[in-house]
Amino acid sequence: MKKYIITLLILVTPYLVNAQTSKTDMKGKIGISLYGGVNIPVNGDYSSTIKTTDYFKVGSQFGLGVSYFFTKGFGVEGTFSGGYNTHRAIYKPVGTEPMWINASASINAIYNFRHMFRNPVVSPFVRVGAGSYNWEQFEDGLFEGNINKETKNHSNSSCGFNVGAGAEYTAKKNFTIGLFLDYNVFYPKYEDQITNESTTADDYTAIGFLTPQIKVSYYFPTRK
Repeated sequence: MKKYIITLLILVTPYLVNAQTSKTDMKGKIGISLYGGVNIPVNGDYSSTIKTTDYFKVGSQFGLGVSYFFTKGFGVEGTFSGGYNTHRAIYKPVGTEPMWINASASINAIYNFRHMFRNPVVSPFVRVGAGSYNWEQFEDGLFEGNINKETKNHSNSSCGFNVGAGAEYTAKKNFTIGLFLDYNVFYPKYEDQITNESTTADDYTAIGFLTPQIKVSYYFPTRK
């Protein structure tokens, strides 16, 4: 009898493992994600005398992501994000509300640790990527103000990268709600230093923003 039980366990174990894996396996899934949160300046120089942390208030950030998973945990996500920050009172003319509008597009590697847990309710993940960052400064709000060309201190486009981590709660099958903490840094040149001559490292400044966000995702299963 003991031999029969052992034989049965040997035969059934692969099926149980496969069934468990299929519940947590991300391979072949396509994800659509919405992001929303705050945009916190944490480092960098707005000018040679003003720090971005002194110049900007905490703003808002929103984004859309599309992901595809090649393995149980590894995938690629393309994201488009946009947001704004307003100026602190000391740096804005009376009666105006200057705004700093930003937009970025990036390609990111993402790893979801869901498959490492048994029936996970919360799944941790990490993400790192690079892309293009663009911004404009408006004199008085987004709709009433003109683009401020005279006082803009930096070139309005740059390459940059991001790194972040978060966790997703499985609310329903294929639907998750999570928290994501992302750090973005990009490297604009000072406008008053742009010439036809070769630029050096001193002509650039690294501006960084920390963006705690809510992430809402739906994953479309494509595997048979």
